Amino acid sequence: GLGGLSNTGGLLISLRMDVAGAVMVLLMPWSLLGSFLCIQLILLLVTSPFRLGALDQFWRMIAGEELQPGRPFHWYADLRLTGKALCVALVLGLWKWLTQMLFLVPGMALMVAGSQGQGNTALLGLALLLTLAGPVLGYWLYCLLLPAQYVLAKHPQLSPWQAFRRGARLFQGRRKDLFLFRLSFLPWNLVSKFMSSLPDAFIYPYEEMSCMLLIDSLLGPGAMER
Repeated sequence: GLGGLSNTGGLLISLRMDVAGAVMVLLMPWSLLGSFLCIQLILLLVTSPFRLGALDQFWRMIAGEELQPGRPFHWYADLRLTGKALCVALVLGLWKWLTQMLFLVPGMALMVAGSQGQGNTALLGLALLLTLAGPVLGYWLYCLLLPAQYVLAKHPQLSPWQAFRRGARLFQGRRKDLFLFRLSFLPWNLVSKFMSSLPDAFIYPYEEMSCMLLIDSLLGPGAMER
């Protein structure tokens, strides 16, 4: 079964699979978990304004406007923009994590239940299906909120809540196109993971610029201005 908290000074998770005759144990000390969360918050603080600033610059490139080299850093200079960028990034990050857990946790629970005693092939099969399909379904749900970052980059005067609402309204009926297009970059992202994310310096602008060109094509000229 699944173990929980223990007196080992950290989080202890154990998974026993009777069918395979194996026990997997994961121990994460509280200090390590705290350090991980702090690092993630620092990365969010550092990268979120630059990400929105880069999207802002990409919109200017698409519109054929004169580029301003320091424009991506403008989102650091204005604390209101910094706060908006952090808010949108935090909501998207939490939503992405929750949607992944939505399918991962049931899959793990079914795997544990199916591995007890003599094992249940049907439960194990369903667990495998959820484990494999879960990330894709979770990413579909994530893409429902993703347009907010493009809307906010185009209209920095909006509040994060208004950006999420306008993004949902603009992409009503077009969410499948955005999802499938984003999914087509999966091979690039997998290659980047195996190379310690070094290719991200090329993949990120390529993926985001391509996505924004798709948005401009799907919605039509001037749609993002409304």
